[in-house]
Amino acid sequence: MTYKELTVKQYFEILDALKEVDEPIQVTEALIKIIFDKDLASLEIAQANKLVKELDFLNKPYKASKPKQAYKIDGLVFKPVFDITKITTAQYIDFQTLIKMDNKKLLMNCLFIKDGESYGDNDYSDLLYSKLSVADYLDVLGFFRIALKRLTANTLDSSLKMMKRLWKAKKNPEMLIKIVRMKAARLALDEDELA
Repeated sequence: MTYKELTVKQYFEILDALKEVDEPIQVTEALIKIIFDKDLASLEIAQANKLVKELDFLNKPYKASKPKQAYKIDGLVFKPVFDITKITTAQYIDFQTLIKMDNKKLLMNCLFIKDGESYGDNDYSDLLYSKLSVADYLDVLGFFRIALKRLTANTLDSSLKMMKRLWKAKKNPEMLIKIVRMKAARLALDEDELA
């Protein structure tokens, strides 16, 4: 088994389950139930050992790779958002809001758009959440986050240049405070490894 075979739903169910259990046997029991839909107590030892070995991939963190151009799920084609400059304002606001709310399921609609449709036309979050591999999700999410941070950095850079020109012309102290705040925000982006 690999991260490619694990769905987004299973992945987040695992993370939630790990918060609730302490003992190693409880962790194993939860993992086998979530991933294989089997009850550990009712398995023969040989079968239980086989399933535990298949869980070994979870001991290594997922290494993101370049996202695909399209993902096919149940005969539907979904394309990830690659050109951040072409997303809608609603999509940008939803992405930021859903990240803060930690709503992984609805976030799927921001990241994957059904081919031939626009953002918000239909809700495919249940389908994507239950069928998309967590590897694909993490690849696209990582790309999207980096792209948004770069867009934010570029916007701040442009705004800073404009504000500096205005400040030189007017010498307004309030504008200087805004410039300092913008510089601080830009420095925060630079400190973040994704910027």
